Amino acid sequence: MLCRSPGRARIALAPACKVLCGSPHTKLFTHLTFTACQDAAKRLFGACEVGDGGKRADLRLLLKVIQHQDEDVTEADVKSTFEEVGLQIENSVPFHPFYTWTHHVFGSITMDDYLEAVATLTAELEMVKTWAAKIFEKCEKCEHGVILVDDFVRRVLVATPELEAADIEETIENTDGTMQMMDVQFWVAEMLGDCGQEECNELMAILIDAD
Repeated sequence: MLCRSPGRARIALAPACKVLCGSPHTKLFTHLTFTACQDAAKRLFGACEVGDGGKRADLRLLLKVIQHQDEDVTEADVKSTFEEVGLQIENSVPFHPFYTWTHHVFGSITMDDYLEAVATLTAELEMVKTWAAKIFEKCEKCEHGVILVDDFVRRVLVATPELEAADIEETIENTDGTMQMMDVQFWVAEMLGDCGQEECNELMAILIDAD
């Protein structure tokens, strides 16, 4: 554990959890205003985009952020909601099926709750990507533009001197001693879920300033 306090539930996903557990989703637009919901979903889609002009979204980082919203929701639960609308977590997706997925998960709640849930996910995704980009820029680069795990770990040790390098390496997804941008994003998302926004922000600021 790299943080001092446990994470917190940032939005109430109880209605969504019912869908995650398999309840049918009907009357998707009964309580929703189409334009407002579509605009909110587009912002969430943009936060997941894969750098091809905003035409496709990557679901992997979204999965990690959602999973931390409710401790009772597992990775398998989230994956199943994608699969139920024909999406595969390994593939990037265009907007229309992505928008369908948002209603599959949140379509049984009120418009205000839908907008709040989607806006919260969007804000957290944007926060994760912003912090990850700043950390990635500060770390030592090697061939092909990836960063060195050793330099990343060195920075984390500045913020958590009570830990050993091996403790930090266990929290990092890598197989060859390097990290791509997505690996850093995954790590930041994990810290956000474990520590909460305030402490995560403090940790990220220390990592960026560590030289």
